[in-house]
Amino acid sequence: MRPEDLRMTAKAAAQKSSYAEAVIFLQENLESNFVDLGVKTMNYYLPRAILALPKAERRPYINGIPEPHRAFVINGISVLWKRF
Repeated sequence: MRPEDLRMTAKAAAQKSSYAEAVIFLQENLESNFVDLGVKTMNYYLPRAILALPKAERRPYINGIPEPHRAFVINGISVLWKRF
């Protein structure tokens, strides 16, 4: 798999309406040995995607992220929020 394909798939997954839906999208569109890397790459794109959601949908999305990844995503949201 080319790195650009992984990146584009992870970026598309970040646009899904829930974290669980995004992980399923990655499982369906990546080879099985790349899914874990795809999830970690997707977490990089999630803060911007979450901030693009309507305000009422942000908290439920964040609450659906499992704990090892949630802190990273929340930190990314905080950095973006301070930047703009």
